[in-house]
Amino acid sequence: MRELLGTERIGLIDVGASGGLEPRWQAIEAHVRRWLFEPDDRAADALVANAHQQVVRAAVSSHAGDLTLHLCRGQQVSSVYEPNRAWLSAFPNPERFDVIDRVKVRATTLDDALAGEGDALDFLKLDAQGHEAAILTGGQRTLPHLLGVEVEVEFQPIYAGQPLFGDVASILSAADLAFVDFLHLQRWERRRFSSAGQLVFGDALFLRTPEWVAEHVADDSKRRRYLAICVLYHRYDWLAVACDKWGLPAALQTTLRAIVARGQRQQQVTATVNRLTHAALRRLLR
Repeated sequence: MRELLGTERIGLIDVGASGGLEPRWQAIEAHVRRWLFEPDDRAADALVANAHQQVVRAAVSSHAGDLTLHLCRGQQVSSVYEPNRAWLSAFPNPERFDVIDRVKVRATTLDDALAGEGDALDFLKLDAQGHEAAILTGGQRTLPHLLGVEVEVEFQPIYAGQPLFGDVASILSAADLAFVDFLHLQRWERRRFSSAGQLVFGDALFLRTPEWVAEHVADDSKRRRYLAICVLYHRYDWLAVACDKWGLPAALQTTLRAIVARGQRQQQVTATVNRLTHAALRRLLR
């Protein structure tokens, strides 16, 4: 990352910052500038502001004003939406969704809170327990600056009236952010949480394509931050396109091609191990 970024920092917007920086981003924390949004004081109290980290104690929505936050027994499932207990009751531990209090919280929008930051903004990590579509709607001036979005999405109505994956994907697609992959998928069985069962929620990755960046991003620093994000999310095929099509300096090309070769070898090894493991399990279960 040091070779790619030098003293540059990737501008990371983290909405729903409860739980802290995820491991993927922790590994490059020295190269990240963060804007953290957290409306729940229980979680916000644990976040520390510093020169490279701004903490905003506010909810984010489609418009500024007051929102009702449903504080649940499990702090991380609190939401501006009412939990859908009729649906949740079919699965283990629905009590964590019990609403223990309802509080009015100040809401801002991405556009209002980040006005003036412009191209310092690079990436949005969004985990708002069903409120993601509204937050994106309030960021129509912010989205054009972003190179990527990692967003938690639901496939089932965990909360009453919440938008689902298709609604979120439509907003991001309209902003020329391409759906790339699911980074994590969570399934629930009726009697336990497992890798089987009904698909409930997951984390989805949307990125600018390398072709889009070549056409729309002229700033070299912004391009390097895009390349760093591709490294972070293992998009080695897109790094290869940048090497082939962008006319990068020779030294940077050499660095990136080495990263691509190493990353693709690791992916091939992982794919082979997974294939052999699955084959062995199938034989055992016959």
